[in-house]
Amino acid sequence: MLVLAVLVLRRLPVVVLLRRSLPPLHGLVDAAFVGWFGPIGVGALFYVAFALRITGLQQVWTIATLLIAGSVVVHAVTATPLTRWYGAYRHRTEQAPARGRDVTA
Repeated sequence: MLVLAVLVLRRLPVVVLLRRSLPPLHGLVDAAFVGWFGPIGVGALFYVAFALRITGLQQVWTIATLLIAGSVVVHAVTATPLTRWYGAYRHRTEQAPARGRDVTA
């Protein structure tokens, strides 16, 4: 539950809230897609190693590496289905203005 809470509450809401300030994002779906794919990785590993050295608390290492591993697994499992769905969504939305237009006129 901790892994999912961090993944859902860490980056996703920020990107969704700032989507109007991020020109490449064209709406809520784009912002949600970009916000979801922000895995916890090498930077977090550096910071946890630093925190472990400073504090000496083994729990810091245990919890952080659990979050990093969980992030890798969740993003690996969701990457293909969400990318396929997003590609189909973008294809539909890009084709939508062409529908209903008379191309013979």
